[in-house]
Amino acid sequence: MPRMGALGLLAVVGTVPACQDVPLDHPAPATAPTLTVDASQSWAYVRLGDSAQVIRVAQPRASTEWDLAFYATSVVLNGGAAGPGQVVGACLCLNQNLPLDRLRTLTPDNQLASFLAADERSLPAADTAWKQEVLRPAIDGWYRYDAATHTVTPAADRTWKVRLADGVAYAKLRVIAIDGATRTSPGRVTLEYAVQASAQEGFGPTTRRILDPTVGHVFLDLRTGTPGSGGGWDLWLDGYALRLNGGVSGSGRAAAALADRPYEDVISAADLPPQAYASDTYGGVFATHRWYRYNITGTDHQIWPTYDIYFVRRGAAVWKIQIIGYYNDRGEPRFVTFRYARLRG
Repeated sequence: MPRMGALGLLAVVGTVPACQDVPLDHPAPATAPTLTVDASQSWAYVRLGDSAQVIRVAQPRASTEWDLAFYATSVVLNGGAAGPGQVVGACLCLNQNLPLDRLRTLTPDNQLASFLAADERSLPAADTAWKQEVLRPAIDGWYRYDAATHTVTPAADRTWKVRLADGVAYAKLRVIAIDGATRTSPGRVTLEYAVQASAQEGFGPTTRRILDPTVGHVFLDLRTGTPGSGGGWDLWLDGYALRLNGGVSGSGRAAAALADRPYEDVISAADLPPQAYASDTYGGVFATHRWYRYNITGTDHQIWPTYDIYFVRRGAAVWKIQIIGYYNDRGEPRFVTFRYARLRG
């Protein structure tokens, strides 16, 4: 497991106030409870408490039972676009600017003291320091809003290369018409696209389809050109968000990249490296202040925790969390271990 270096003075990056010394007559406990989450195959949902636990959640976007969720390196809080729990987070970013050679020497043991030292006096006073989750769709900027005329028009000059939900087929896609837009809905959205059955094949014919929320047609299977259902969809018009069946929006493998040329000049949607295609994500405190660094030696291709401390608030209750591991005892990835403690409520 990757290791990082010992922390000296407890310093804070950003708007969170610095920790004060723990009073000698109230010594902090010498240990903190931990939980390891199997985040290898799908989202794993955690409910915090005096004892944190992994729970099953059938409909996470409608459930208040969970507080945070893990999948691979992603961490999401149940609030904002991610769920109705009104959970928010803040970061005590102790190690954000550490040089890589120091980062390599940090360990769960030598970072325990900084975790234990964080108390209620470390919490941010400003409400703006607490962040909820916002949706970051991979297909963004597909329309333009004119503040002077209050009109919404398609950004037809922008084309996306899309990997479909099956992970095999690809498409090039753009929005060419918007009709009946309101403040909360774009109305009828006309898509123009062509599908590649596989990365080795060329595009099929260009097709046009309309997503119309007024009649419930908001999901689309690009291969068949029919409204999607269940898991059989690639695109989902969710208000002004054009979501893909992948990442935080679905169980598929759909992802997209903005093309660097007009629609007519795109001859393949599968010609980019895999990492160029982005899935839908959420942007909360764990996305703004990433809890890890990758491949810091240049050859290890490993996940290295930064041991930053995160505060998670649900109503009057506040917990502190420090992610300390990404690998299990067999060296398998996506087994996330974090220590936690309740600070308030």
